[in-house]
Order: sequence, then structure tokens, then C-alpha cells
Amino acid sequence: KDTLFNHYLEIQGSVDTKENILVQPEFSGTLTTLTVTAGQRVTKGQILGKIDDGGLSQQLASLENQYALANKNYVQIINERNLARLEQLLDKNKIAFGGAINHADRTISPTILKEVSFDDAIMQEEIFGPILPLLSYKQFDTVLDYIQDHEKPLSAYLFSNDKTEQAAWIGQLSFGGGCINDAIMHITNPNLPFGGVGQSGNGSYHGKAGFDTFSHRKSVFEKPRLFEVPLKYPPYTAAKMNWIKRLLKFS
Repeated sequence: KDTLFNHYLEIQGSVDTKENILVQPEFSGTLTTLTVTAGQRVTKGQILGKIDDGGLSQQLASLENQYALANKNYVQIINERNLARLEQLLDKNKIAFGGAINHADRTISPTILKEVSFDDAIMQEEIFGPILPLLSYKQFDTVLDYIQDHEKPLSAYLFSNDKTEQAAWIGQLSFGGGCINDAIMHITNPNLPFGGVGQSGNGSYHGKAGFDTFSHRKSVFEKPRLFEVPLKYPPYTAAKMNWIKRLLKFS
């Protein structure tokens, strides 16, 4: 087992799906911590990733003022019912960072949960809150297998400089969209279609992709009345089939 914060996190998407982030050891610095945490703040969801050593909590602790609830940079949880739901999902014995809740403002500080298992309550439903459960893993291929065995994610993010891993991430996984060495930023480009696949959603929007999603391409075939081809009418004989096969070769 890797050190405490060699973790696999999971992010729940907005369309009944999960967004996946994998962070390899070379990306264990403060910049990656900022990027992942900022992405988590935007999505108000769950995250999948790998952080190399126990430095993650210290990195976030050094940014405590930036991520304090008092800075008023957080969106509110939509209502009191969902705030209570999130509070019940927080296992206080597994909080590695954060966990502060302001009931008056319906806000929660960015929270990391350690030693989480797939059987924990927080892994059984969509989170829609700034809570990051961490799960340990050892091999990159194990992560790919896990993601492939579950519903297609809305987004997938890989933090790695390994070209082979990047190619496998893009080529072997089916997901709506994503980033390499960043999070969330693909949705800011108006020229990149944004949408899910399978359970994570249908269609895309942004620019022309949004127009196409809400447009119907109506097909119309008009046949000239010069002559009628008898091949399409019964009886369907062997001779007709041979003619059809010949014509198909030139189509």
C-alpha cells in the first residue's frame, strides 16, 4: 500500500455520473493541490486521483486562509436538506482536512476524507458538495480497470507527464470530456463540446455543438419518376439478389 495520500479520489458528475481525476506522484506539489481543489470548488463534487505523499494535508493547511469559509468565495449548498445530507456523509473520524460547516450560509469548507472504502456511505451516492473521498491504489492499470468497470464519467482528468499513460487515459476510457494536467478548464473553451456519454448524459453544448444538439436533421429522399426499378419488389429471387450485390459494389 502506498503512503497515506497516494490516493484514488472520485468526483460525482452533475448528470448521475462520476468525474475521475488521477494524479501521479510527480504532481504532488502545491500547484496541483490548488488546481484539483479549485476544480472541486467549481464542481461542488467528489474527486478521483492519486496524490504522492502525506504532504497534501500540509499543502492545504498552508493555504488555510485562502480556503477558509470566511473568505466568502464559496457557493451555497442549494438548501438545508442537502446541507444536512452532506453533513451526515461526513465521517468525522476520516476528515484529513477541512470539514467546517456554516449552517447560516449553507457552506462547507473543502474537505478531504482519508481511509475511505467503496463500502462507505459517501461512495454510494452523488455528493454534490466540496468533499473529496480518497482511496488507495498501487497501479495505474488498476485505476483504468476500475473506471472501465463503472458508468462512463462526465469528465476525466489525468495529472501525469507519462505519454503512455496519457495515451491510455484518452484511448481506453470513454468519458464526456476532460483535461491532461488540469481540471475543469475544458468547459471554459467555447469551441470544445461539453456533454456526457451513456449514463452521464446525451448530446453536447458550447458553440455549434449546442446548436446541433437542439437541432433535428430532417432526411428527405426524392426519386425521379423516369423509371421504376423492379429489384426492390417481390418476389425476391436469386437472380435479383445477384443484381443487388453487383450494384452494391458500385455504391
